[in-house]
Amino acid sequence: MAPCRAWEFRVTCDLAVGETACVVGSVPQLGSWRLDGAVELKPSDPALNGVNSGSNGAGSHAENGANGSGNGATTADNPEQRTVVTLPAGEDVHYRYCVCVILMVEGQRKVVIRRWETDIAPRKLTAAALQDESCCSPLEQFGHITPMRHVDKGWLNVESVVQLQLYNNPVELWKKRRGKYRLKVTPVNLEKKMLPEPLMIGEESSELDVQALRRGKAWPIMELAVMAEGDNFFTQQEQFGREYEQNDFFTFECHMLRPETIRSWYCAGTTWDAVTATLWQRSEAGLC
Repeated sequence: MAPCRAWEFRVTCDLAVGETACVVGSVPQLGSWRLDGAVELKPSDPALNGVNSGSNGAGSHAENGANGSGNGATTADNPEQRTVVTLPAGEDVHYRYCVCVILMVEGQRKVVIRRWETDIAPRKLTAAALQDESCCSPLEQFGHITPMRHVDKGWLNVESVVQLQLYNNPVELWKKRRGKYRLKVTPVNLEKKMLPEPLMIGEESSELDVQALRRGKAWPIMELAVMAEGDNFFTQQEQFGREYEQNDFFTFECHMLRPETIRSWYCAGTTWDAVTATLWQRSEAGLC
């Protein structure tokens, strides 16, 4: 039997709620560069296990058919993540870290990649290091295979993306009111049974996202980019949405598994030549 070695992978990585740090590599124990075989890492402090993984505390979301709901507040109380994998000690092992959202869909594990290390050469664990019992695993930093950080967004693997663009002042308010207006898009899953409506929430409440109150999950992922200096890149939309001003160009981007289960976009009082919806389909790919 070929010699093996239990090796601990340790990495520091800032995660949003619902995200999980993973490692994937060149050997079957690390998925053979297939994203569906990626190995999940857990917080180094057991008390924090599940802090970065949504509401169920197990590093995955129960996803019954398609899409949940929620916001992704960043958590970095303890950014160190770790896991132990038994590796073959007779060969070099190449690997990369990635940040994923792990979903369970009808009993099947689905891996949605959010960010991954894009340096040309992957990380390398030599056979000599695996065979040397005195060699300990280092604490690595996500994205820093070399001193310069190389991280990019993931591609569409198992999910699809719907983009909704608002431009040419498509929002018309029938009744003027004091203060500024904020826009937020919340997807509604048509496969979920209707729940009793909650009690009316006052305007002074600290939580106005009814979907978050009902489910507390971080999937699907809703992001927003605004064509303005400093805001022209996608970030998860804020709890109360984004302040809207005249001539703003908003692009909402929703990551979901099954777009057909989401209610069609509807904007009352808009001119449809100022609203564009685009669907980007998923494609199969490896991570090497």
